[in-house]
This record gives sequence, C-alpha cells and structure tokens, in this order.
Amino acid sequence: MAIQVSKDIEVRGHKLAWRVRHWPMWTGEEGLKGMSIEVVPTQAEGRSLFLEFPPPSVHTHRMEPGRSRPKVSTKEIVALVEGALAAGWSPASRGKPFVFDVEAAKTSLEHKRGG
Repeated sequence: MAIQVSKDIEVRGHKLAWRVRHWPMWTGEEGLKGMSIEVVPTQAEGRSLFLEFPPPSVHTHRMEPGRSRPKVSTKEIVALVEGALAAGWSPASRGKPFVFDVEAAKTSLEHKRGG
C-alpha cells in the first residue's frame, strides 16, 4: 500500500504537514475502517492529529474498500484541522495522537448551521 507524500499547510499560525495514514480497509478486529489522515507539526516536535473518516459504503461483495480512494482536498483538510483545534487539539502539546472523528464533526457542524 503506497502512502501519499506529505503536503504542507498552515492553520492559525501552525505550520503542519499531512499525509494519508491508510486508505479504507477491512480489519479482523474492527471490520470496515475508513480512510485515516495524519497531521503533524513541522517546526517542532508536538502532538499528531489523526483525522478518522467514516468507512465507505459497500453495496455488493465485489466492492473492495481497498479500491476506494476517497478524494480529499487540502482545503478540506484545513477545515478539519480548524475543527480539531476548536475541539481541543494543540499541535504544541505532547502525548498520544489526538483522534478527530470526521463524521461526528460534520454532523455537529451541520446541526449548528441548521439550528
């Protein structure tokens, strides 16, 4: 499985790089998993961010999640990083990676816009 080369971004003054950790896949323990993106600070050591996307819908047994390569733009990644920062991720802190659930974030953002 080839991992995408990292791409540099800047969000709220933080210089970051992002790359695909893994594409959608089947696992023995969790079943179908969605794509995962890792965002890391580039200027100094800090805490990583994992953007966890929902699994793709599989309509027939012939559709393999490994063949599904969701399209994600740098603009979308910047928006998700903004959401993770608002949810408490601090790139300058240390510790385990901060896991940000993209599906939950989109649902809560849609709920705030609608209400």
